Amino acid sequence: MDPIQVFVGTDDYQMIGARVLAHSITSHTNSPVDIHYLNDYVAPVPKNPGLQSKTGFSFTRFMIPEICNYSGRAIYLDADMLVFSDIAELWNWQMDDGVSLLYADQPPERGRRPQYSVFVVDCAKARWDAKKLMRDLDDGKYDYNALVYEFSHMLDREKAKTLPFRWNALEYYDKASTSLIHFTDMNRQPWVEPTNTNGKIFYDAVNAAIDAGAIGIADIKQAIDQGYIHPAFLKWIGRSKSSNPFHDFNWPAPYFRLLPMHQRLIARFKRLPALL
Repeated sequence: MDPIQVFVGTDDYQMIGARVLAHSITSHTNSPVDIHYLNDYVAPVPKNPGLQSKTGFSFTRFMIPEICNYSGRAIYLDADMLVFSDIAELWNWQMDDGVSLLYADQPPERGRRPQYSVFVVDCAKARWDAKKLMRDLDDGKYDYNALVYEFSHMLDREKAKTLPFRWNALEYYDKASTSLIHFTDMNRQPWVEPTNTNGKIFYDAVNAAIDAGAIGIADIKQAIDQGYIHPAFLKWIGRSKSSNPFHDFNWPAPYFRLLPMHQRLIARFKRLPALL
């Protein structure tokens, strides 16, 4: 059996989460899985500095068919996710003739734009050319949001079909039905704040990955030293008894560093009650 090909969109600062995700994938399937982290690849970028990617992997996703030599299927997932069902279900999902992309969208009543943070792509049919996409972006054929959030290069919408919401449940978990949870609320992601409603699910997954040897305490300590996850994270997962409240309060989450100064101050003081 050929391995299932899974590509995880991640920056260096999300690698702990990406590896926990990887363990959640492999622990819920008997199928062989090859997991590729997209921070290992260098994507082309537009010439216009105002169109640069807001993450290190927004554009790299478009390289997946090329990386796979325009052959077979591939699954794409963001790093800030956990999987609770067999990934083989996605891998084997029926893709009708003419369809090249399956993506997990949201129910209409949630009022969210289409979601392409989980997708299955037929690499032979979706012959995406990342360099051409960057040229088209520079030329104004579509804007950044249209390309990254709406996949506007998929101009023929008949080539894209949706997957069930349970395969991309945004900040939602139901033990009986959720196949994949997506931690999209950046100021309350479980490695940033201990107050996320579904945080315990993530902490349990981290501990399971540690117990299985998929990640080590040393890896987490290194990520803390690099400023990628909260200084009190080991306490949150029950692997340390104490933390430094001063460091906890003054720690800037990676996404904070992208905000204007006044927004950073507001966000920091909103965090204070959770840390007391």
